[in-house]
Amino acid sequence: MVIFMAGLTGIPFTAGFWAKFLTFKAALEAGYLWLVIVAVLNSVVSAFYYLRVAMVMFAQPPTPQTRPIAPWRLVGLVVGGCALATLILGFVPTNLWRMGELVALVP
Repeated sequence: MVIFMAGLTGIPFTAGFWAKFLTFKAALEAGYLWLVIVAVLNSVVSAFYYLRVAMVMFAQPPTPQTRPIAPWRLVGLVVGGCALATLILGFVPTNLWRMGELVALVP
């Protein structure tokens, strides 16, 4: 869960970082500096909320409302695969860039 929240926040070495970076870069090249500033501020605010959830997950003792459950093996496998893909695309973003270039070429 923390890996996915880090990606949503745009923390480096996650796929979400490169997605935000390329989006902000395109907005700057199009002359929308004000929009990039608003988006970066929004990312900072979202980081506060996402890190708060991570703190509650790991730093506080479980309550009856937040008791852990044992997931099915398939669910754990799928979530683990998605987390691994998020990290791999963060460390080796060239494949993500190529996919973006291919999509940009489609009329």
